[in-house]
Amino acid sequence: MDTLIKFAQDTGFAMVASDPKVLIMLLISFVLLYLAIVKKFEPLLLYR
Repeated sequence: MDTLIKFAQDTGFAMVASDPKVLIMLLISFVLLYLAIVKKFEPLLLYR
């Protein structure tokens, strides 16, 4: 069990669980990746 706790702390999973802003940012990034890959749509922020 200690190994799993250490793994979570070392890889950043503990940061996701403790701070909701990190989870929101990950959600936004996954949505942007989905739009870019599946829908072939690049948001204007990524378009140049």
